[in-house]
Amino acid sequence: MVTREFVIDPTIMGNGKDVPTGHKLPDDVKVKQKVNDTTNYIGSTQTPGKDKFTAVPETISGKQGTWTFKEWTPKELIVSATKENKFTGTWTWTEKGKVEVKYVFETKPNNKTLPEVLKALKPKNLVGDKAVYEDNEPAEPKVPNTSSKEAQKALVEMRGRNKVGEWKVGKWVKTIDEKGNITYTLTWTFEEVKKDKPTPSKPSKPSTPTTPSTTDRVHGKNRIETAIEISKKYFGQAERVIIVDASNFPDAMAASALAKQLKAPILLTNSNNLDSRVAAEIKRLGAHNVTVIGGKSSVSDGALNQLSKFDKDGVERISGKDRYETSAQVARRLAKITGKTGHAVIASGEVFADALAVGPYAAREGYPILLVKSNSIPKSISDAITEIGVKKVSIVGGYGSVSKSLEKSLPVVAERLSGKTRYETAIEIASKGLKTSNKAFVANGEHWMDALVIGPVGGMLNMPILLTQANSAPKSLRDHIAKSKIDKITAIGGTSMVSDKVINELSK
Repeated sequence: MVTREFVIDPTIMGNGKDVPTGHKLPDDVKVKQKVNDTTNYIGSTQTPGKDKFTAVPETISGKQGTWTFKEWTPKELIVSATKENKFTGTWTWTEKGKVEVKYVFETKPNNKTLPEVLKALKPKNLVGDKAVYEDNEPAEPKVPNTSSKEAQKALVEMRGRNKVGEWKVGKWVKTIDEKGNITYTLTWTFEEVKKDKPTPSKPSKPSTPTTPSTTDRVHGKNRIETAIEISKKYFGQAERVIIVDASNFPDAMAASALAKQLKAPILLTNSNNLDSRVAAEIKRLGAHNVTVIGGKSSVSDGALNQLSKFDKDGVERISGKDRYETSAQVARRLAKITGKTGHAVIASGEVFADALAVGPYAAREGYPILLVKSNSIPKSISDAITEIGVKKVSIVGGYGSVSKSLEKSLPVVAERLSGKTRYETAIEIASKGLKTSNKAFVANGEHWMDALVIGPVGGMLNMPILLTQANSAPKSLRDHIAKSKIDKITAIGGTSMVSDKVINELSK
């Protein structure tokens, strides 16, 4: 039997606190919104279930306030025959009038970084400071004043003597959550200077290849720093970050689509402690929510505790007993956000080669990535397919990675994206899934970290990931770029991952 019980948040109960010792939850919480106990198989993984509840008003010690649901503990459990199987749902009470007011700057496009001078124009967040309230409502913030010389200069982006574009400030948009907390969001839009396109001359031969006119590189000294540099380049601010183990490819593979939906960068860290450079990047982003993908062997409780200072509600961990169940749990989390449960990507959980380049495609479409063994589907995956209603799948990789016999156990196979090599598989994905893009990322096909971290960014920007060897571009890649309309390449990783020689080969 798996039981579920509601309790009062112990941090608000006791002498001198909001709720006196011995106070009971009202029946409108404990009785009318009770989640039923369930009977489940020994060894099965269970979640609490419902996590959205109706707020309940109650006057305590002469003060008006509201009960709201805070969280379930634990987030999931494996049903045991010898231990108590219990979920505890914590409720908290907030006095009326004590609200939090947050001010958030967003950028459009969201991969564009707002200059520091303009970031500094954001009002400071407020918590319960009634001096700024009028009738328990904070005064609506004014549009940031950009009249200073510094702000006027920051509004315009120049490249040499040429104007590249200009920041335009929007209006504050107000939202109120169920606790009465208020968030004001203001969007800064970067408008690029439109250039007249020259009329192209007619080529002498229809088959004349195009070559990338511009190249770029995003890299750090190692995989952890490269992930940080990706975050810096493509995320000005982020409400949430996703943390994965720097040495565990399945967790990062499963995270791509979820990261894109949450508008969160993927950052890597060591399993036993939070890297100080990663902590600094989370602080720069202004993130207040952290999601860890993987179990304690991937990101330890010690590292999770270090991350907790960046999450106001407690760090979210999405994990299972193995890589397959972890990918299933990520798929469930994704389905709650997108509602798109009809299509999924199937990839090998044993080798990373074929699935390296599928991240942008899956992220753009909102498809969960479910990991399988080469000749069998783990029960955790088949359960997830049924639970989230997958009707079609895209298989990534050849029959050596995901066998033909395994297809019989899957829903309708819409497509198999594969080539003779991992490099050709990446080209196949780019050709079918992201064929409209004129830009592409190029990453090392022999090491997983850079390609998987850039996946959600590719989904946001509609840019495929093409794979190469470190010191030589495969002929299939050179031919593909020559025939395609790709005119900009961004290398991911340092020269030991994608050498300058490769970039030169792809630019000829």
